[in-house]
Amino acid sequence: MVILMSTAREIHPTDEVLELYSLGRMDEGQSAPVEEHLLVCEACRRRVEEFDEFTAAMRAALAEMKAPEPGVESWTARLGRLVALPKPVWAGALAATLALVLLLPWQGGNQAPFAVQLETVRQAAAAAAPADRPLLLTVDLTGLAVDRDYRLEIVDASGRLVWQTTTRSATEKAVVSLHKGLKRGGYWVRVYEAGGELRREFGLKID
Repeated sequence: MVILMSTAREIHPTDEVLELYSLGRMDEGQSAPVEEHLLVCEACRRRVEEFDEFTAAMRAALAEMKAPEPGVESWTARLGRLVALPKPVWAGALAATLALVLLLPWQGGNQAPFAVQLETVRQAAAAAAPADRPLLLTVDLTGLAVDRDYRLEIVDASGRLVWQTTTRSATEKAVVSLHKGLKRGGYWVRVYEAGGELRREFGLKID
């Protein structure tokens, strides 16, 4: 179902819908009404272009980390330019978080992290990632309070805890890293409030 937001005159797809469309993660039945809207709405076309620019810049930065070449602009410099791109507020916060906290441990490493999107709009389907590879998890906190600590846990199919961390995000996207990756199997990524209440649960399949 396409989620819409309204202004005084028009109804537009939400940023979450436009982001999924930019990433090519909508089936034909969902994308058709979005494409029809984009034909007549310049503002939404600009939003999609912003998502496209951010995604392309992020992929380029990750690719450069994997195979750096002498004389080529460093990934840190490119990521600095990424933060300066016009884009939604959460995307800038995500880029800054990646630069300061998540990407530095991989500088000079053999494997670039594999990006995994855990989104409430895709909650029925488990996300997938390769085994034994560093992971970069973007966790959707839409609807939860921002500027609050959350505990993230990953448990295996038997419920055994295999990883946990505490995160705080100024936006509705929390970004965390698993430097060692996970073994093959099925997992659950769970988000708890500080008081211990379970607020989100996402499936994660490691192949």
